[in-house]
This record gives sequence, structure tokens and C-alpha cells, in this order.
Amino acid sequence: MSNQNLLQTPDANHYRHIARSGNYEIELDVKHSCAVLKAYDYGVDTLSSRELHDLDMVIAKLKDEIWP
Repeated sequence: MSNQNLLQTPDANHYRHIARSGNYEIELDVKHSCAVLKAYDYGVDTLSSRELHDLDMVIAKLKDEIWP
């Protein structure tokens, strides 16, 4: 395997063996909810570094529900 292959990001289907359908419940602070709403309305690339961190926290919480 070349170094170039090591740096490639896998396709989302790479995770199908651990992904599952379902309802997931997480608790969000207002700042996390705001980051999600801004990302939805204006795109992730418009988030400040702090807002991006807040969005990352939401994703981390969801990840822990999907695959603890």
C-alpha cells in the first residue's frame, strides 16, 4: 500500500458494518444547537473555529450513541 492510499479518506460506506438505523437522543446546549442551525443555513465552511468546535461536539455525541 502506498503512502498516498494511507492519506485518502474512506467513503462513508466504509462504516456500514458498524452503522445501524435507529432513533438517537442527545442533549444539546444552546451553543451546540446554534452551531447546527448556522451550519444548516449557511454551510459548515462559514463557522468560526469556536462554532466548528461546537458542531464537532454534537457529532461526537451522536457518534457515541451510534457506536459507543
